Amino acid sequence: MTILSIVVVFFLVLLILGVRKSYILKRENDQLAKSGSLQSDDDNKAYKDFRDGHLYDNK
Repeated sequence: MTILSIVVVFFLVLLILGVRKSYILKRENDQLAKSGSLQSDDDNKAYKDFRDGHLYDNK
């Protein structure tokens, strides 16, 4: 019976830590979305053709 209770307590602690971490990440994501820092500078750049390298056939 004691082994069962130890296992239950262990997984309960893991569950609580996971829910807490998920809540913290969600709150941080909402703050980043409000500040506009979530968008990278790469999204605003014009498209550049990357096929000019030596590995591609330029036919």
